[in-house]
Amino acid sequence: MGGLLNLSKIWITRPSEDARRFCQELEPADLPVLLTPTLYSLLDVEFLDLDPQLFLNSSPVGALVATSRNGVRAFSQMKDFEKYTHLTFFTVGKATGELARSLGFKDVRVGPGRAEGLLPLIREYDQACCDEVSGNEVCGNKARDDEVCDDGSSKRIVNLRGDEQAFALKAAFETHNPPLNGLFEDVLCYRMKEADELSLEVLNEFKNNNIQAVVLMSPRTARVYCSLMKLYDFKQQVAKIQHFCLSDAVADVLKRELMDFKSEFELPFIRVSSFPSQSHMIDCIKETLRE
Repeated sequence: MGGLLNLSKIWITRPSEDARRFCQELEPADLPVLLTPTLYSLLDVEFLDLDPQLFLNSSPVGALVATSRNGVRAFSQMKDFEKYTHLTFFTVGKATGELARSLGFKDVRVGPGRAEGLLPLIREYDQACCDEVSGNEVCGNKARDDEVCDDGSSKRIVNLRGDEQAFALKAAFETHNPPLNGLFEDVLCYRMKEADELSLEVLNEFKNNNIQAVVLMSPRTARVYCSLMKLYDFKQQVAKIQHFCLSDAVADVLKRELMDFKSEFELPFIRVSSFPSQSHMIDCIKETLRE
């Protein structure tokens, strides 16, 4: 895979706030080239209005769940969200947890970086609440008073989700035994708007063969990217680009969607992060650049 040391123009396809954070972590001076990022999002976030009454129903909320930073951001848009920072907050990974803590949440329980990794953490919490309701404290996992309703039932667990999920937590709890004792509820709080064209800057960069690498952080982003490459007939450009994929699922979309390019050109270079997190993706890029 020669020539990658000349890889100096990289397209960060993330939403603007995430893209800036990504660039900051990619900037250390020990890289062998000067990376010039192109920032143009293929998915933009639309936060939906969350009704505070949702959290004042007959069955109050005891815990929140976010499988991305967007879930935390969406909740922070709600009026008087600070009233709920006493709630337990389950976050998919470290970065999402850090954002929750920065907003004032004290009891933040961080998962291993994958949504499915939250299953045992939430089950443990649910069981502790159930034990408190039944008057049995086991394994030291005693529920707090604000995690149990006045009538003795467990409070709701609310999943702050987007319009598309890589892993459906609610379905997992419904289909895997044993079922939760309490109620796990999905709340749609943000949508991702897909780009239907390239910006003039990115378009010119492609036409001039300046884009040498693309960062793809989700299967959905990969689908949008492939759709636009086909729209502009960038077969030759795609064949020369290094594609950094967050996971095998992202890489699979890339390979499948670009199969019709294969008749004339080889499939693009693809590198997959060793673990689906931003820090591992950045490590993957740095390792590639040093080869």
